[in-house]
Amino acid sequence: IDSYGNAISNITREIFLRVFEGKDYRVLIQSNKNYTDEILEKHLTWDLDMTGPYKGDTRIDNLRLSCSLLTASLSGRFNSYQNKGDFKALVNIESVEGYSRLLKTKIPGGIGTNISLDAKVSGRSLDAQVSGNLLISRDADKIFMNIIGAEAQYAGDIALSDDNVLKFSNGRLSTEKSEIAFSGLYDPNKGGINGFLGVEIKDLSLFSGLMKTDIGGSARIDASLGGTKDMINIKSEFSGKDVSIENVMLQHLAGSIDISGQPSNNKGKISITATRNGYELKGDSRFMLEKKTLAFNDISLNGPGFNLYGHISSDMEKPPAQVELEADFKDLSIIKAFLEREIQGSAELQVKSGSAYGKNMTGI
Repeated sequence: IDSYGNAISNITREIFLRVFEGKDYRVLIQSNKNYTDEILEKHLTWDLDMTGPYKGDTRIDNLRLSCSLLTASLSGRFNSYQNKGDFKALVNIESVEGYSRLLKTKIPGGIGTNISLDAKVSGRSLDAQVSGNLLISRDADKIFMNIIGAEAQYAGDIALSDDNVLKFSNGRLSTEKSEIAFSGLYDPNKGGINGFLGVEIKDLSLFSGLMKTDIGGSARIDASLGGTKDMINIKSEFSGKDVSIENVMLQHLAGSIDISGQPSNNKGKISITATRNGYELKGDSRFMLEKKTLAFNDISLNGPGFNLYGHISSDMEKPPAQVELEADFKDLSIIKAFLEREIQGSAELQVKSGSAYGKNMTGI
């Protein structure tokens, strides 16, 4: 259309050149034709209102897209001489289930989202802020609805440097009874990976349906990841307060895990502490996964009047597990404290289990 708003139907070469010099005219395109394919299933409509380029500057006042998967709008400015610009985008997805065919995986229904993107580009670098809402309808899976609630908010910053280093920061997902924070970095040049995850759950009963048992209390998990794709180090700490599993209540529960290596070949250490009715139980063990054999060595579990130690190993392709455990109960009342079973006295226990002479044998 020209500067007076009149539509131009006969586009001459002169007009075409003046449009792309940003003089007198701007481009206004509208389309409501049906473009059908297997992914979109329905039709695609789009509108474009833009000006330029003039002295390298192109302005998009509005680009709108609408199809069966989403509706989206974009505006912004880009200067090809300076190779920089800024954009704003809004995306609405009524149901992410529609992406099942595109991603070739089953995505549950009843989940929609609104996404807001504010981005700046300069050369090959990108800085963007993302925020939005997850909207859960009554059609969603009941377990998922119990965990998330009717709505969740998410936000985060994304940065891509000129040398292709990708960074996530200030990431968060918030619901009424839980909070997840995360950040991360990936350097393809060095193969470096770093990340952090923090999870706070105010009410564990939300997960009763998922665990198929009654649980309660609150918990927090902090985890960090670092290294390369060939050698990963993972550290995690967790803590819980008034954690209940069916009828067993733990006033305090804490632990940690430290892993280094590859997904199929790694080693580390795990520890745990639990308190119930004034009794404190502490345990730790080293572990190693090598050639599809998982081994827990130097197992130690201690409490008032109670000690257990030994090791367990298992070939994932050739069960059963090899077990050697010894326990000394100077006071069996600790079993009552944790398992609510009436028992008194003292005991010593030895357990050996494994395969011998082609048979599975257990000795107690």
